[in-house]
Amino acid sequence: MGPIAVVLDHTTATALRDPKDPYNEAVAHAARPSADFPTGRFLLTLTPETYEDTGVQAVHPDE
Repeated sequence: MGPIAVVLDHTTATALRDPKDPYNEAVAHAARPSADFPTGRFLLTLTPETYEDTGVQAVHPDE
């Protein structure tokens, strides 16, 4: 298996209370497809539901 591209989200209490935290929005942007990562990158987070309907592949570490 080849390398897996992963982006980590901000999991502090503030971010969990505010899904529109600017850091989380930047992370979602970084996880989307780009020239360097045409299929996007996985976003590793404790709250994948925060990223529903954002176009990124949010994954809980236990999945």
